[in-house]
Amino acid sequence: MKASIEDVARQAGVSTATVSRAFSRPDMVSAKTRAKVMEAAQQLDFSVSRMAGILKSGRSHRVALLVGSSKLDWFTSRIIEGLNEVLRSAGYDLVIQPIGDAGAREEFFDELPVRGNADAVIVSSFAITPAEIRRLNTTRIPLIGINTASQGFTASVGIDDKAGIRLIVRHLPTLGPRNLLYLYETFDATMGFSSHNRVTGFLEACSELDGVTGQTMDMQAGDDPVDAALTALADDERQIVLLHAVTGLKHREIAQVLNMPQATELSKYSRSVKKLQKMLYAS
Repeated sequence: MKASIEDVARQAGVSTATVSRAFSRPDMVSAKTRAKVMEAAQQLDFSVSRMAGILKSGRSHRVALLVGSSKLDWFTSRIIEGLNEVLRSAGYDLVIQPIGDAGAREEFFDELPVRGNADAVIVSSFAITPAEIRRLNTTRIPLIGINTASQGFTASVGIDDKAGIRLIVRHLPTLGPRNLLYLYETFDATMGFSSHNRVTGFLEACSELDGVTGQTMDMQAGDDPVDAALTALADDERQIVLLHAVTGLKHREIAQVLNMPQATELSKYSRSVKKLQKMLYAS
């Protein structure tokens, strides 16, 4: 992969603007700083001809990817993988702009660091507002949306999260379960466009089906309350819950499998569900 101007700046410990001046206006940079930049460029095999091409064309040969999180999940990682595969062969670098909180968000849209530093901006799974879209459009470069609001973008592509979760909810009762619990990782509603749509779609779909109840529960990354709750049950209680929830066996059938009276099985199941509810809601 070819080194970018950002790579040179990082290696030299200076800004990208300083790297640009070191090549185009060396008189505006101290000899010591220019030497650091040139040494970094040589180490990274960043050629003078490439910098000259950037300056002459007025293009940065960079595409910025704006993501609404300070960490990269599997979905964003796959997007980055696909973009890099295409952009690298076309001679472009991908620059990731993570926005992890309200402060970073405000700073980004106030300063617009992509202005003059990118040839296009891609916004991925980010609950961007119409005002923020208008702000980005002042850069006069293509604005692409992935899995986000479509209005105001040069082009966009997305997944219908609500339709997808509705299909799941409508299918589950045909397999037996009618009391549904949706576990999801905690997210900021102003940032997580897709996550918000899935949660609201789940609740809406459950409310539309007779005899189906739906509950949601958010979790912090790394939490596993279900495993902890199930482990806390007695062995026979855990067996009954799993046989009923996972295999769809009726209580009469479970009683036969476990060789116990059906009344005992029903009592243990009821007690187990109450324990689970208490532990899960407490978590």
